[in-house]
Amino acid sequence: MLATVLEEMVVDAGHTMRKVARLSRAMELVLVRSEPFAAAALDVDVAGEPVFPPAALLREREVPFCFATGYAWPAW
Repeated sequence: MLATVLEEMVVDAGHTMRKVARLSRAMELVLVRSEPFAAAALDVDVAGEPVFPPAALLREREVPFCFATGYAWPAW
């Protein structure tokens, strides 16, 4: 749901957005960069895998990114 809302906001602002549901695809997009992108929003968990490897690559390539998640605040 968060990705859909974010996508609507990005499209309404006149940009495009691609949602990726597998970590391997995210890594491929960052490594190959077949489609240029200006920034990324990463969920901290993609299908049970932490998203930190593609985040490290984005940082190395100086592509701005942020982390976003649908997880609720933990009850402590």
